[in-house]
Amino acid sequence: MNCLRALEAERGAISLELFVVDNASADGSADVTRQVAPWAKVIENHENRGFAAANNQALTKAQGRYVALLNPDAEILDHALASLARYLDRMPDAAAVGPMSLTPSGEVDFRCARRFPTLWTEFCEVSGLTRRFPRHRPFSGAPMGHWDHRDPRDVDAISGACMVVRREAMDQVGLLDEGFFMYFEDTELCFRLKRAGWRVVYRPEARVRHLGGHSSSQVREAMAMETLRSANRMFRKCYGDGPAAAHRLMVAAVTAGKLILFAAFWLAVRNASQRARFAHKLALHRQVLRWALGGD
Repeated sequence: MNCLRALEAERGAISLELFVVDNASADGSADVTRQVAPWAKVIENHENRGFAAANNQALTKAQGRYVALLNPDAEILDHALASLARYLDRMPDAAAVGPMSLTPSGEVDFRCARRFPTLWTEFCEVSGLTRRFPRHRPFSGAPMGHWDHRDPRDVDAISGACMVVRREAMDQVGLLDEGFFMYFEDTELCFRLKRAGWRVVYRPEARVRHLGGHSSSQVREAMAMETLRSANRMFRKCYGDGPAAAHRLMVAAVTAGKLILFAAFWLAVRNASQRARFAHKLALHRQVLRWALGGD
C-alpha cells in the first residue's frame, strides 16, 4: 500500500507506466492495487513464478527508455525514481543505477550496493562471519559493510528491490534469468551489464525504505536454502563448473562443522525446549548438507 501511494506521488516528478505482477498471492493484492492505483496495469499469475519471471512479464510490455524494478515492500522516498532517471540522462555510459536502501529503523541496508560473490565472500556468509562482523573489511562479504554506503560510486551490483535500468542496455544483454527463482537474479543481470562494458552505479541521494526481512522463521529457512541454490547457479553461469563445484564443497564443509557443533550442544543440554531447538537446527543443516553433496 505504501509502495503504491509513493508511486502515485512520484507521478508528479516523472512520467510513469506502472505494472504490478501478482504472483498468485492470497491476500487480495490485485484488487487492492486496482483500488489504490487504478492507473496500474495488473498482471495476475495463477502460480508463484518467482521474482525474475514475474518481472520479465512486465519488462516485455514496458515502453519507457528506462525500466525500474521495485519490490512491493519498498517505499520510494523523495522522488527517488525521478532522481535515478535524471542520473541516467546525464550518464549515457551507465546501464543501471540504484538508491540507498533503508531498513524500517532507518539504518542503511548494505545489500543495496555490493560486490560480486566470491568463494571467500560466500564462506563469510555461510559461516556467519558477515553477520557477526558486518563492518570488518575481511569478513564484510558481498555487502561491503566496511563502507558506510553514504558516498556515490560505481559498484559491481545493486539490489533488484529498487533499480533503474536503461532499456537499451537491457535489450543488449537480455532480461532477468528465470532460472533464478529468487535471489541473485539482480546480481547476475549486473554481471552481464558490466561484462558488456556498461557501468553500474550506486547513488545514495536517492533513497527507498525497504521492509524486507520480516518473514516467518519457516519462510526464512526455505529462503536460506533458495539463496544457496541461487548462489550456486550464479557461480556456474558466471564463473564456470569448477567454481560452482568448489562453492558446493565449501558449503558442505562449513555445514558439516556446524552439524558437529549442534550435535554436541544437543547432547549437552538438558532443557527440553533447548534440545528441541538444536534438533531442529540439526534437521535443517542435514538438508543443506544433502544439497551441497549433490542432492536437490
